[in-house]
Amino acid sequence: MKKISILLIIGAVLTSVFTSCDYRINASADYPDNAIYQPLAIDGVLYVDKAAVEDMGLPTEGAPVPYYFDKENNKLIINMGVVQSGTELKSFPVKVDVNYSAVNKLIQDGTFDMSVQHLPKAAYTLPETVMMSKDVAGTEFKLEIGGNLFKSSEYYGKTFAIGVRVHSDEVHVTPELSTVVVYIDPSFFLE
Repeated sequence: MKKISILLIIGAVLTSVFTSCDYRINASADYPDNAIYQPLAIDGVLYVDKAAVEDMGLPTEGAPVPYYFDKENNKLIINMGVVQSGTELKSFPVKVDVNYSAVNKLIQDGTFDMSVQHLPKAAYTLPETVMMSKDVAGTEFKLEIGGNLFKSSEYYGKTFAIGVRVHSDEVHVTPELSTVVVYIDPSFFLE
C-alpha cells in the first residue's frame, strides 16, 4: 500500500511538471521601445584623479580602463560608450555633445568645489556623432584632452569638469543615464 501511495505521488508530481511547461519564443507582451544610455552614467560622475584606475566591477577580464594618460601623444584619453537596450537592435546615429548645466548643477549643490572649471573647448576632442549597429549593443567613443592645457600657466593646478551627453532623434534616451560628468584633477600625471 505504501509503495502504491508513493508511486501515485511521484506520478502526480511528474505529470504536473511536464504538463505545466509551455515553450514560447517570445511571450506575448508589450515590450518597451529601444533606448540608449551611457553605462558610465550609472555612477553619475567619473573621477579622473589618480594614476591607478580602480576595477570597474565588470564581470569579464580585459575590459577597457575608463581613462589613461597617453604619454607618447601627450593626451588624457577617457574611454566612453553608448549602449542600446531593446528586443531588437537597430542601426542609427547617436549625437554626442557637452552638457554644461550638468556640471553647473554639481557645483551649485556642493558636489564640486566652486573652483572647478568647465573644460575649455579648445582643449578636447569629442566625436559629434557615433553610429549604433544592429549587430552589437554598444559603441565606444573617446574624449581626448591635450596634456598641454594642464601644464599652461593659465590652468596649472586647476580642476576641471565636463558633462558628455548622448541623444538621438531616432531612439529614446534614458534621461537619468544620458550624461556622464567627468571630473579631472590632472595633478596625478603632472608629478
